Amino acid sequence: MTVEIKKLGPHRVVAMRHVGDYRDIGAVFQRLMAWADINDITPGKGLSIFYDDPNVTSKDLLRSDACFIVDPYFLVNDISVKVVDIPEQTCAVTEHVGSYEGLPASWGKFMDWFTDSGKRFAEGGTIYEFYENNNMQGPPEELRTLLVFPVHGD
Repeated sequence: MTVEIKKLGPHRVVAMRHVGDYRDIGAVFQRLMAWADINDITPGKGLSIFYDDPNVTSKDLLRSDACFIVDPYFLVNDISVKVVDIPEQTCAVTEHVGSYEGLPASWGKFMDWFTDSGKRFAEGGTIYEFYENNNMQGPPEELRTLLVFPVHGD
């Protein structure tokens, strides 16, 4: 596994909340894309933001956001979505290539790397997946997803 330490962000995203197993966020992305279509908004690159540790929090209580990047000045007045600002942050980043079904295993390897690396989690940072392409742009084996974990820059 190749991991780079680099600065990412800032990103402004429009987000729709998902509560439950992280692997079930796809249905929320479908609703988010339908919302964008109805509101005549062209979605930018997609992200999933993760708020809870699945080793600590019950699967049915895990909180995440399905998101896409928007203009830095984008505002919204709709209770079904919210704007989230991801600040610039120093991150450990690795790439998963392949179907989304393989993401949990890649996260497991990434967290093993983190544990062995001596790096420290940057409290208050944003953990997310950045979808460089999506399942509408090619076959599952060609999907490219960045796994992003905030770390202290020291």
